[in-house]
Amino acid sequence: MTSSTAVDWSDVLSVSVAEVAELGPVGVGNESLLHRRLRDALKRAATVRVLETEGRLHRQETWWTRAPGGIDVVATRQTGPQEYALGVECKVGKPDELLWDAIKLGQRCDDKPWKHGLQAGALVVELKALNELRATSWFDDSVTEVDVVAAIVQWPEAWYGLMCGGRGIRPTSLPHKLTLGAGGAVRHPALRSGLCWRLVATTSVRDDDRIVVDAHGWPPQIHVSDEWRRQIDLAAERSPGRPPIRLRRRTVRARPPGATVAELVLDDVGRLWADAWDSRETVPTSFRLVESDPTRYDVMRAKNDALRFADPAQQLPAWCAWAVAAAIARM
Repeated sequence: MTSSTAVDWSDVLSVSVAEVAELGPVGVGNESLLHRRLRDALKRAATVRVLETEGRLHRQETWWTRAPGGIDVVATRQTGPQEYALGVECKVGKPDELLWDAIKLGQRCDDKPWKHGLQAGALVVELKALNELRATSWFDDSVTEVDVVAAIVQWPEAWYGLMCGGRGIRPTSLPHKLTLGAGGAVRHPALRSGLCWRLVATTSVRDDDRIVVDAHGWPPQIHVSDEWRRQIDLAAERSPGRPPIRLRRRTVRARPPGATVAELVLDDVGRLWADAWDSRETVPTSFRLVESDPTRYDVMRAKNDALRFADPAQQLPAWCAWAVAAAIARM
């Protein structure tokens, strides 16, 4: 990622994020709405092509036990005969997951055209307060480099949560450092919340210049308890302390639906699930519905198959609640 390239993409992203911030917060559980708003803003901000759904690189499984989820938002632009891409990972809260996303994007930034690499990677995060502790260093202009091992040492519980939450998706090696480029923060109108963004890359993408990690995703210089390792192993098949959930085959649509839709499915133990497709997605997000109140869910299965347990049960997110209610009414 050359300096001129970084400046070009930073200009595009700065304008787009400011436009999205003016629309106000999307709220927890509504990442798809943030994706859609950012895609629309990128289309208006510059002469770029924006993918209508998440993007996937060739050999996306490189440096992972298996391929992590797709890239939330991808914008490409033509340079000669080739297309080069900006890849953006979006978060609503969840600053603990920023290291994972920064590694996922940063280590694929190089001079290769789209589908084989990213010209630039970026984080865009909606925060309830712009000074949230675990997000502060990522968006501090004075911080230009992140030592990956030091970051894991500082927040070991966060890395442990990521190793469990990936359900078996773990790094096989790590970059030594992440470089942080241009960034910014924009408040939502009349609120303490806002959007932060930052360009990210790695100092090297060579196979021979990486940190080898153990089978549980940890650098060798960090001591990890046997219990944490046991729980990470268990999380590859089930959530710790809960009955295992068998992952059923889900319908992947040939193209995104014209509007948000939902379908109801019974699993192998008779529990009712709602598979919901945002208007821009082909892979559904799935919610296991509470039997006594189907407007709430106790398990969410993300597009990349990661399971998140809600205890206590939570309301279905606004982006799909009405579609699930319509599917229930058709039963």
